[in-house]
Amino acid sequence: MNRPATPLTAIHCLSWRLRVAAIVCISLVGTDSRTFAYHTHSETFYRITFNDEPVGYEYVRTQSIAGRQPPTISCFRKTQLNLKRLGQDLTLQASLWTEQTTDGQLLSFNLQRTDGTGTSLERSGEFNPNDGSYRIQDRQSGTRRDFQLQSDGALYSPIFTTWLPNQAMAATGRSARPVLFPETAGASDVMFEPKQIRQLQLEDRSQINTTRILYYPKADPTNSTTLLVADDLRVFSQEKIQLGGQLKILLTSAEIALSSAAGKSLDLDAQAIIPVDRQIPASSTRKELILELSVDKGLLGAIPQSDFQKVQVQNENSARLTLLRPDNRNQSAQPEPQGNRPALQSTRWMPLGDPVLQRLAAIGAAGETDPLSVCQRLETYSHATLKRSAFSTQILAANQVAKTLRGDCTEHAVFLATLMRINGIPARVATGIAYTNAQLGFSGHMWVEALVNGQWTPFDSTTGLEGFAMTRIKLADSELPDTMESGASLFLPILDLAGRASVRVISAR
Repeated sequence: MNRPATPLTAIHCLSWRLRVAAIVCISLVGTDSRTFAYHTHSETFYRITFNDEPVGYEYVRTQSIAGRQPPTISCFRKTQLNLKRLGQDLTLQASLWTEQTTDGQLLSFNLQRTDGTGTSLERSGEFNPNDGSYRIQDRQSGTRRDFQLQSDGALYSPIFTTWLPNQAMAATGRSARPVLFPETAGASDVMFEPKQIRQLQLEDRSQINTTRILYYPKADPTNSTTLLVADDLRVFSQEKIQLGGQLKILLTSAEIALSSAAGKSLDLDAQAIIPVDRQIPASSTRKELILELSVDKGLLGAIPQSDFQKVQVQNENSARLTLLRPDNRNQSAQPEPQGNRPALQSTRWMPLGDPVLQRLAAIGAAGETDPLSVCQRLETYSHATLKRSAFSTQILAANQVAKTLRGDCTEHAVFLATLMRINGIPARVATGIAYTNAQLGFSGHMWVEALVNGQWTPFDSTTGLEGFAMTRIKLADSELPDTMESGASLFLPILDLAGRASVRVISAR
C-alpha cells in the first residue's frame, strides 16, 4: 500500500534539490592546473572538502585541438560529490565536455549528470556564429527538447580557471564577462577582480605565494568564490562559503583525490534546517502568527509581501513577519476575469492542452464550478493521487508527472497548479521555507498559490494538510513561463538562508 508523503519528507525535498543544484554548479566550475593558452595537455586531480572533511573528487583532462582557428582546446571533467539526506544516498556524478577558445569563449558543451536515485540529465549545446545563439538539446526522463539560448555572441566557459586567471592577472581592476552555465542552460554576467597576495601551505608543508582572485555573479556580489592562483597560473584552491560551511576544491595527487570518493557524505539534514526557538503546532484556526527571521552574518535578502504575509524590516539583519490565515475559505468566490494573464497560460511546464491532464483535472474538480471549491477538491485529489517518490534533483513538467503519478513537493506543486489552470483558475508556484515539527525548524518547500476572491491563496497537496494549516515563509513565486529553463532561480533565496538564519516566535493567536 502506498503511503502519502509525510510532512517531513515533503517539506525537506525542495531544500535538498536547491542544495544539490547549487553545489553541483560550484563543482562544475572546478579547477584545472594551468590555463590552456600556455599548455597543450594536462591531467589534474582535486579533492573536494566541506569544513575540511573529504566529500568527493574531481578529475580534469585538457588538450588543444590541432588545426583550429582561432586556437581551440577541449576539456573533460568528471566530478563526484557524496551527499545524503535522511540516510538516503544522493551521491552526484557529473561529466562535462567543452570545446572553447583559449581566451575562454564557449563553442560547445555536453553535460551528463546522475544522482543517487538514478535521475539523469543530459544537455548539450553548440554556438551558432551566424545568429549569435546557442542551440541546446535536452534529454531528461526520456523526453527530448530542442531550444535556442539567445546571446549577442559567444559566452564564456563555466570552467572559470581555463581563462579567468589569465584575464584577471592582466586586468587593472574589476572586470565582467557573460558566462553560460550548462547546469541551468542560462547565462549571467560574472564579475572578477584580483586581490592581495596570500601565502598558501601545500600538502607537503611547503609554502608558495598565490594571488587571490575573487569572482561572483554581478546580480549577487555576496555569493563570491575565491581562487588561489600561482604565478604560473596554476590554480591551487577554489573556496566558497556554502550551507554555513566552507566548500573547497583543492589540487592534490590522483591517489588522494580518488580516496576522497570513498570519504564522508555531506549530510544535508544537518546543514539545511533553519532553527526556531519553540514549537509551532499546525493549526487551521489560528488567525495570526508573528515571527522574526534574522541572519547572524551578512545581510538578510528582501522578503516579499503577499496577501497573507506582511513584512516589517527591523534592520539589515532581521525582519518581522506577520503570517495571516486566509479569510476567504468560507466565502462565496466570485469568478475572476481571465484575459491574457500569464497565470492562466499554457507553458511547457504546464501544458494545458494535454489530454491526460485535462481528464485528471475534470476528475479532480468533480463537477464543482465555484473556484474555491474547485481548488479545495483539486488539493485533496492531488494528495490522494500522487504517490511519494524518492528525492530527485530535477523539476518535471506536469505531463511528465501525469505519466508516473509520483513526485516530491515540486512535482506536487507543478501538477496541482496545472490542474487549477485547466479549470480556469489562475495559479502559480511559490517557494520558501516551511516549519517541520520533527526537527524543530524550517526547511525548503514548494506549494501553490491560486487567485481566489482576488487573493493569492495557498494550497498544498504534498503533506495532506490544507495549504493554510502550515506555517510557511514565502520567498519567491513563479508562473513557470516557457523562458524558465530550470527552477534554480526559485531556489536561490532558500539557499541564501542556509547556515546563517534563525526564526523566533513573537506571538501566535
